[in-house]
Amino acid sequence: MRKILPYILLFVGVILLGAAGFYGWHTSGGPKVEAPASLAGLALTSTQSGQAAIATIQQLHGQELKLTSGLMVAYGQDSQATMWVAGTASESEAANMIGGMETKIAAGGTPFSPMGVFKFQNRDVYLLEGQGLTHFYVQNGSRVFWLSISSDLAEQAMKELLAFYP
Repeated sequence: MRKILPYILLFVGVILLGAAGFYGWHTSGGPKVEAPASLAGLALTSTQSGQAAIATIQQLHGQELKLTSGLMVAYGQDSQATMWVAGTASESEAANMIGGMETKIAAGGTPFSPMGVFKFQNRDVYLLEGQGLTHFYVQNGSRVFWLSISSDLAEQAMKELLAFYP
């Protein structure tokens, strides 16, 4: 019995450590999502991540979304650009989110006017106007990115963002 006790204790310790890690990952809002330090010449000025960002993204959508991670990033003085990143459990869930946004915006009743969908770096980029800004959203694997920025910086920001998240 004395020879097996250390192995039992080691096994229990590994189980407890794994459970603590699992709990920490689920309560933190999922894996950390990185953001570019600057976008179209605008410096990153603030971020919100984890559960706080997930709650904000869900509030903007007006519904409970199954998100595994969230990130909100502001760039430039007075938030000249804002990026939201919504992480989902799978690429198909991200595609469903994109489809839902496209349908809701096309139906009207939002402050956004669709300007079209175009291919850029083999991805569908959804371009919108609204609230005095240019907006676009795009899927990257299991994540959906939305960027709001002034029209004169939109093309450069989109190129940089898609390069940062290939």
